[in-house]
Amino acid sequence: MLRLLNLKNVYDSSESDLINELIIPLLKESILYRRGVGFFSSSWLRLASIGLTGLIENGGSAQIILSPNISKRIGMRLERAKKLRKIQCFLIA
Repeated sequence: MLRLLNLKNVYDSSESDLINELIIPLLKESILYRRGVGFFSSSWLRLASIGLTGLIENGGSAQIILSPNISKRIGMRLERAKKLRKIQCFLIA
């Protein structure tokens, strides 16, 4: 449960490891992840994979809105995840 996590009130990326201190713990306890980004890198998926695994194990899903300017490799990975019905991805122009 998210309320039981020991989270700070404020996170500063110059002082905190946002992936390990915030994103992963939140994803591991969540059932829905929504994200809107102008720039998306598949390296983020690798970094957050432990948390995303927890999200999926919880029966959760991710919805991501991102720029259509992505590499072919990232597009293929997102399409694969969509087919597994674990992620909804919306490309915006």
